[in-house]
Amino acid sequence: MPETDINVVGAGVAGLALARLLPADRRVHLYESAWDARAVPTVFGLWPPAMRALDTLGLAAPVRALGRHLDSARFHDRSGTVLAGLEDRDVWLVSRTDLVELLRGGLPANVIVHRERVDDPDALPGALVVGADGVHSTVRRARWGRAGAPRRLGATAVRGVVDDPRRRTRSRSTGGRTRCSG
Repeated sequence: MPETDINVVGAGVAGLALARLLPADRRVHLYESAWDARAVPTVFGLWPPAMRALDTLGLAAPVRALGRHLDSARFHDRSGTVLAGLEDRDVWLVSRTDLVELLRGGLPANVIVHRERVDDPDALPGALVVGADGVHSTVRRARWGRAGAPRRLGATAVRGVVDDPRRRTRSRSTGGRTRCSG
């Protein structure tokens, strides 16, 4: 493998997007042990900066075709009291599964997919190793040990109710400290 090769460990949304964006004159090795894993039933809210990035990849129009536009939203507590609202927004909701499939489709010819686990990123030859392998990143752990461990940032993830235009139903998900129901 020449020194100009680039290794991307992890083929989720970030790893796939990066692999598609890297220069065509570089060989890109994309490693993913769970390439054939079942779909994750989640939805991403894609705000304008994310849609601009997808437009760069030529995928904004397909995301709009598969997704659902959200221009307003209300956040309720369990009793139904409105806690917060968003108005006049330009957000697209798209399933993670659909987004990953779009990113996988038409990977450039310079991207070589390796359906294998990387246990030692330092053993990968090439000019660069990029860790896009999630919260429990092997790449981060190999490079920074315990100092690179995930830590709480005080952020909140919001789960909600979304009409599914394909099923004509509503999906509801509420979360608590120790349980989640959908």
